[in-house]
Amino acid sequence: MDRISNLPPPIIESILCLVPIKEAARTSILSNEWRYRWTKIPKLVFKEDMFEVHTFRAELPIMEGSFDELNQRKWMTKRCKLFYAIYQVLLKHAGPVHEFSLSMGADVACVEIDHIIFHLLSKNTLKKLTLDIPWDYRLPLSVFSLHHLTDLHLNSCELHHQPPFKNNIDYIGVDDSTIANLFERLPVVESLSIYLWTVKLFIKDGVPRELPTTLAHLKYVYVDYMCFIYKYGLNFLALLMRCSPNLEKLKLQIFNDPMDESDKYCSYTIEDCSDIWLEHLNELEIKNFSNEKDEMDFVKLILAKSPVLKKVKLILWEDVDEEEELQITRLLLPSPRASKAVTIILEHVV
Repeated sequence: MDRISNLPPPIIESILCLVPIKEAARTSILSNEWRYRWTKIPKLVFKEDMFEVHTFRAELPIMEGSFDELNQRKWMTKRCKLFYAIYQVLLKHAGPVHEFSLSMGADVACVEIDHIIFHLLSKNTLKKLTLDIPWDYRLPLSVFSLHHLTDLHLNSCELHHQPPFKNNIDYIGVDDSTIANLFERLPVVESLSIYLWTVKLFIKDGVPRELPTTLAHLKYVYVDYMCFIYKYGLNFLALLMRCSPNLEKLKLQIFNDPMDESDKYCSYTIEDCSDIWLEHLNELEIKNFSNEKDEMDFVKLILAKSPVLKKVKLILWEDVDEEEELQITRLLLPSPRASKAVTIILEHVV
């Protein structure tokens, strides 16, 4: 008895979202009833390594004249297959796309990705966008018109753009933007993942203490390469916490080595965060934690300012030995806590 086919369409779509897009598309051969079911799944995920690459010369007649090296031909074939698959899926897709994820290598200017973003813009339904493009792909201006986004993850994407018109006073580019301008463009953001060094692109006169508007929808914040000795590190983190009244989870990955020596020595201290109150925070996770004073003081601050906090997970730096781990435990356990239900977990990097 075929029980799956009798499930409500939303449940079938949710099931198909859990398998790779290639496998979801292959369900079209099951029966006439299943032929177009995959075309309505709201989540599309594409990864460069999901397509096998064949390098027989018979398959590469067009590229023979331009690419002499075998690895170059392999890379171009893989890329062409990936884009062809994406275009085929988007052309046949009949429902709204709520999530789109693309992971691949690309040039700074990659018109194929530009076309994909423009197509998603035309659907006007996208809520979550992930672009993992490790070769510094330059985002087109159209990405800033995806007004329904609640979750945006960008890896190694360039944000720099020249204004389309010199006298366009409404245009906001990275060269003249501030942190306030950045968050004005994210009024309904729910999940934010950001490299700390990205903040420097938006700093003109330092990090403001508050934003003009509250990030009322923001519930999850992940700051990678968080550095407490970086001059803008702690005050940027304090800004996010101060302006996010509904924040539920805060995750940090620590890297205490600023790229530029001039960026060291933060003048902003834990005492400057005394007005922060995290009414809805229930989880804190810090990776590469050690017994540095700034890191310890920050955890103590969170413990004292979070009345519904349930879990503090500290994944220790690989160089932290047993004695240092015991010292961390001794210092944190007696710390004042706003929540009586919080559990502190110490783990080592696996």
